[in-house]
Amino acid sequence: MLLYIKGWYLPLIDEGTKTTTIRLWKVCNLRPGRSLTFNGRIRVTLTKVDHRRLGDLTDDDARLDGFTSRRALIAAIRLHYPGTSLDRMVWVLTFARPVRLRPSEKLSSHKRRA
Repeated sequence: MLLYIKGWYLPLIDEGTKTTTIRLWKVCNLRPGRSLTFNGRIRVTLTKVDHRRLGDLTDDDARLDGFTSRRALIAAIRLHYPGTSLDRMVWVLTFARPVRLRPSEKLSSHKRRA
């Protein structure tokens, strides 16, 4: 599945500092074992899918997402999604370290399936 994120997060995923992404989707049909590709450039394997309240996220969750604290993580989420309540349910997608895609693989596999 192709997911888009802000470009400044890509190096964090590439170096393994960011191993989660938090989504405000209403429904998530993803399951562990599924491949995700960020911006058509970095492929990872989904290892865990959690559904919980934004306010229940911890400092450990923040570090896995590439942030120094829960406060910084929530501030970033609110930057992307202004007015988001701490009661809002979010999906926490955990993934394994990335596999680097060769230039010929970038996006081409997604275009062929469409």
